[in-house]
Amino acid sequence: MRPTNNPDRQSSGNSAAGSKIASLFICSCIRQPVPRSISSRRYFKGPMKTASHVFIVMGVAGAGKTTLAAGLAARFGGAYLEGDDFHPAANVEKMTRGEPLTEKDRAPWIDALADAVNKASGNLVFASCSALTPGVRRRLRESISCKTDFLFLDAPEEMIARRLERRPGHFMKAGMLRSQFRTLLRPQNAIVIDANLDQEDVIAAAAREVEARLGPQ
Repeated sequence: MRPTNNPDRQSSGNSAAGSKIASLFICSCIRQPVPRSISSRRYFKGPMKTASHVFIVMGVAGAGKTTLAAGLAARFGGAYLEGDDFHPAANVEKMTRGEPLTEKDRAPWIDALADAVNKASGNLVFASCSALTPGVRRRLRESISCKTDFLFLDAPEEMIARRLERRPGHFMKAGMLRSQFRTLLRPQNAIVIDANLDQEDVIAAAAREVEARLGPQ
């Protein structure tokens, strides 16, 4: 895990429109379809219990959050939550117009995602969420009732811009991407994953970090 430089203070229902727009975030390099938010019931047998540990995959649009969160859920037999599915319709409309979200816009989205984590069944939850600011990360930590770790997909803006250009019909315009990088305050207490790596290497690196934090099973 690499050290980071900037400090961090330690940190409703889903709309059909939200799910449709959120699906555009999936990395263009995915070789197979990635499932949307899923219940861990398909992985866990026996009595269901609420989550004891959540790993939130964070970073700007195009960093590969969906790919990594879904890949880790499949690898460890956990529940997967696509954070973009929990945006209210107003947020979706705003992003579609190319307007960046404010902290006020993000509040109901974060609360809905945290509520879904708290209601998820199974030991582990893997969720994707941009979580660009200390305020959002703090709100997630305070609202989620189980142990919470952040996996930060770190990538340069130039690489993300090239990746998004290859996504036909993607609404993340260049100005909006620049706004995300301006908004991003690098977390101090997060697991940093190099998003420049190949997809398989990103998942493998993150899996090692997850295993280290889960300990003997």
